Amino acid sequence: MISIDIGGTKISGGVVTEDGEIKYFMKEPINKEGGYKVVKQTVQIIEYLIDMAKDLKKVVGIGISIPGIVNNNVVIMTPNIHGWENIDLAKLLESELKTKIPIILVDDRVAVALGEYWLGAAKNKKNAVVIIIGTGVGAGIIIDGRPYFGSTGVAGAIGWWITNREEELIKETRVGFLEEKIAGPGIAKKAIMELKKQEQKVETLLIDMCKNQLEQITSEMVFDAAKRGDSFAKKIIEDAAINVGIAVSNIISILNPEVIVITGGVGKEFINFSKIISDIVRKFSQPYATKNIEIVYSKLGYDAYLLGVAKYVLERCI
Repeated sequence: MISIDIGGTKISGGVVTEDGEIKYFMKEPINKEGGYKVVKQTVQIIEYLIDMAKDLKKVVGIGISIPGIVNNNVVIMTPNIHGWENIDLAKLLESELKTKIPIILVDDRVAVALGEYWLGAAKNKKNAVVIIIGTGVGAGIIIDGRPYFGSTGVAGAIGWWITNREEELIKETRVGFLEEKIAGPGIAKKAIMELKKQEQKVETLLIDMCKNQLEQITSEMVFDAAKRGDSFAKKIIEDAAINVGIAVSNIISILNPEVIVITGGVGKEFINFSKIISDIVRKFSQPYATKNIEIVYSKLGYDAYLLGVAKYVLERCI
């Protein structure tokens, strides 16, 4: 299979064998102009991988992970790729590539969940949830060994979970939503706001790290400062970890999975604060559902997307 993962900032791809080995892996920044430019970029990557796969068996399918909503192989919307709304991407690619190889699209939440289910931290677990925390927040859901899409293909959009009282919600800026509390930009924003409203100068490594330019603070800086013992940064991350724990607790009580896998560029950093998350889960999840739950962190990382796409194609083309 040819597996492609289209993200908000990069495109990666590889040839994936039936036993899950990724060959000829490649990654490059996505064309920021969006639209047809990204279609053409995707075509070039697929052509390269098809050429590289000539020494292997027949390519049975081309799978593409999409960072947005996919329905019946049509891209409904992708928030981070300009111009990708209601486009029949599969048909466009077939025309550009002049190929009869099946092209199958799947949203990235489903892709990462299938990757972890096939060869990762959710292997052999029929009921699993993979929480992805990065620039945004989402979840891939496996129920009885099958991905759950929901009625319109957006199941797992947990970044939209409401966390605040009605008068504190602001839809336009996502204030009061889970994503604002635990995603990278939200963590950075919280640190910046807290520093700005302090009446006295706060002793924190973040000031030096951002060279006194508060708006330059990133979530990576906050995590790094927290790891180095910075009490201000540690409090910011601990607050975020509590909200991760609340999200995990709610998922356990609603879906009763066997395992919850935490992944993503930001998600993997919470491993150092896993006790806070597990304490919240023990206190507030449905007790019987919590009895045998496993809360783990991905070891596949971004490979899970390519593997999950391959698994999705494999089940439909063989």
